[in-house]
Formats: sequence, C-alpha cells, structure tokens
Amino acid sequence: MGNRLGKGMLNNLDTLYLNISEVPAGWQKEALILLKHGVIKGDGKNQIAIKRRDLLTAILTRRIEKIQNGRKP
Repeated sequence: MGNRLGKGMLNNLDTLYLNISEVPAGWQKEALILLKHGVIKGDGKNQIAIKRRDLLTAILTRRIEKIQNGRKP
C-alpha cells in the first residue's frame, strides 16, 4: 500500500501543465509573473510546458526571495 501511495504522489508531482489555465488557481498569478519574466517558458508549442514540481520550486523560490528582500510573499 505504501508503495502505491508513493507512486501516486510522484505522479501528482509529475503532472505536466501546458497552459496557465491548467495550473491550480492559487498559483496562476505567480505563474504568469514567472512567465512574463522568463523564469518559466513554453516549449514552442505550448504556453508553459512545466511539471508541477518544477513550477512549485519556481514559485517557492520567488516567495523566499521576496521575504529575504523584506517584501510580502
């Protein structure tokens, strides 16, 4: 059972977002900011083409940077 749970969690992290509309609503604003600044990019065919874990890493990194610079995340 534990192995199936682990694989399910990995599959969730491996979700591939191809467009901003596929990104969870709470992340969309930050994803658009990251896209605008070139932190994340599309693949020439899709708007963003990024795995969930990579987008989460980029968003958390942005939030940490804002906190370190005395701004509200």
